[in-house]
Amino acid sequence: MDSAFDEYSEDLNTEKVRSLTQAQMNFEFEKERTIAAIEIKRQKHQHYFLIAIASVLLVFAGFVFQRYRERHRSSLILAEKNKTIEKAYRELKETQHNLVETEKQREAQSIRVRIARDIHDEIGSGLTKITLLSDVAKKKSNQEEVAEALSKITTYSKGVSSSLSEIVWAINPGHDNIASLINYMKSTANNLLEDSGVNYSLHFPDTEISSSIHPEIKRNIFLVMKEAINNSLKYANAKNITVTFTLNKSNFKLIVADDGNGFDVTDFNKIIRNGNGLINMQQRMFQHQNKLTIISTPGHGCKIVAEGKQI
Repeated sequence: MDSAFDEYSEDLNTEKVRSLTQAQMNFEFEKERTIAAIEIKRQKHQHYFLIAIASVLLVFAGFVFQRYRERHRSSLILAEKNKTIEKAYRELKETQHNLVETEKQREAQSIRVRIARDIHDEIGSGLTKITLLSDVAKKKSNQEEVAEALSKITTYSKGVSSSLSEIVWAINPGHDNIASLINYMKSTANNLLEDSGVNYSLHFPDTEISSSIHPEIKRNIFLVMKEAINNSLKYANAKNITVTFTLNKSNFKLIVADDGNGFDVTDFNKIIRNGNGLINMQQRMFQHQNKLTIISTPGHGCKIVAEGKQI
């Protein structure tokens, strides 16, 4: 019995041990599975959390980028508006400046018109009366000296009247155009040369050209031509004189040529001593950055070339 009981006890203990071991193994397995499930759940929660954080960051980044784009667009629009405003402001200032300049020019032209009218009406008519009275007195006078003096008065009066006519033409804004310049140059050249005994030829473009010209340039071109013709008549002892005036777009070219005595253009001191106005002609052209060329040699005539821009 004891032996059987001991054997039974051993079998019972072994079974218990096996049961306990199995239970312990099951517990450990469940524990591991539970821990694994918890870890998986934790990892899922962590993954979802990271996804949520990433989503929030992505949304925030998108919001920031959108704000940046809006601000950048606003900056571009603002910059464009500033450019438009600045352009409008510059145009306004330019318009204001042009209006002021136009008003100044209009006022200056009005003054020029009044001066021209006053010279023509007052001084011109007075000189005409002096000339007429001198002619009448010269015809009635029997004294040779008085007649000679009256003749000089008549000559001087006519000269001053001619000069005043030139001044009136120069300052009258109604003559600040190419057509008026060509007509006046042609008329003056004819008056200077027709009774001089010199063969001459005049070459001018059509007078239909109505473009404007700077009044100072207009006057200087005319005076250079007049001075050059007078020099040829007084000093050159020429037989032929040619006056040519050409236009090319906004440029002009005036040539006064003779076949007279000529001179050495390198002898600057002699030119000054002769007092024939060559220096004045050069200064008139240089005044508006135009050019005067003197081509001459002793015994081979002289050519005066004035050229440059007409405006």
